[in-house]
Amino acid sequence: MARTPSIAKHALRRMLWGIVDPEPTWNEIGELRGYFGEVCFYCDKSLPSLKDDFTLDHVVPSSQGGTNGISNRVPACRRCNSTERRDKPFEDFLHEKCVDEKTFGQKLFLALEWCTSSFQPHHQLPPELATLLANEVAKLHSAIDTSVQTIRAESARLGWPKYSAKDIQTLAGIDTPRGMRSTGNRRRR
Repeated sequence: MARTPSIAKHALRRMLWGIVDPEPTWNEIGELRGYFGEVCFYCDKSLPSLKDDFTLDHVVPSSQGGTNGISNRVPACRRCNSTERRDKPFEDFLHEKCVDEKTFGQKLFLALEWCTSSFQPHHQLPPELATLLANEVAKLHSAIDTSVQTIRAESARLGWPKYSAKDIQTLAGIDTPRGMRSTGNRRRR
């Protein structure tokens, strides 16, 4: 259950996009692991388990029209996929991680071969479909914002909630635990 409007918006966006651009299946992930081995594509870190450090990195990022299809993915450890790569282009990041030009060329060829010859060749979403999805997501986000404003206004009109969490704590006679500040989240200066 979404706890905040922003989490709800994100979940709805992913759900709508998932209709035309679903996440890879377990069988597809198994095929990818068979092709690349059980290592991070970038740093060669061993990734024997899908539970621990294994992630799927987009070759062409979603923000640039890349899909979630397995042929647009390579195996990556969490560090390479999030902390180090961030918004760097695929080839630039791969070049940084490779020890020499020969390794870079071999890995680039391996990735390009995967993207073009895997059982589900990578295609970008048609621009018209991407625009339609973006518009529908915007409508849902607007509806959520309107609903949140209506609910907050009515709650304020009714005086709900009457007490903050701190007020309830005080009324119940619960002391602030030692070492915790009693004045909200303000940082000490």
